[in-house]
Amino acid sequence: MAEFRVYIAVSRDGFIADAKGSVDWLEPFGSEECDYGYTNFIANISTLIMGRATFDQVLSFGQWPYADHRNIVLTHDTNAHTDIKGVTFSKAPIQDIADSLHNQDGDVWIMGGGDVTRQFMDAGLVDTMEIFTMPVTLETGIALFTDDAWQGHFTMVAENTYDDGVVHTTYQTQNAATDT
Repeated sequence: MAEFRVYIAVSRDGFIADAKGSVDWLEPFGSEECDYGYTNFIANISTLIMGRATFDQVLSFGQWPYADHRNIVLTHDTNAHTDIKGVTFSKAPIQDIADSLHNQDGDVWIMGGGDVTRQFMDAGLVDTMEIFTMPVTLETGIALFTDDAWQGHFTMVAENTYDDGVVHTTYQTQNAATDT
């Protein structure tokens, strides 16, 4: 049974992107020496779900890095299409998408952005959250959690601090705890 996972970096003050939607502030943390567990994480992922802005941003980085995965891009644009292998656009309700993926082999990465992540959280569809708190303050931007954020229950199951000050915290949500 697939687990629905959030794996996301956030600034010390709770932002996943700056005010312009950029994640350039993460560049100092990318290195071959430390991938923050990404290699192990992505090895267990079969499907990525993201919003259109996240898709466009990842696409702007160059070659599509997730061609070996199924990618679902949530959009309201009924004419959206792409020739990128493994990428489909959907305007289906997230519950329908989740139901169609629940029994697949491999996990589902709710990649973002903030709105998509919150929609899955609000619907009770997130099993695990891995949050990487970066030692950076942005002061403004796109928040992971908003004032009307999901009021679900998290249980912290692990925490690790890296030498560069990044804190990796893993939470299970209430629905994950009841599934086990």
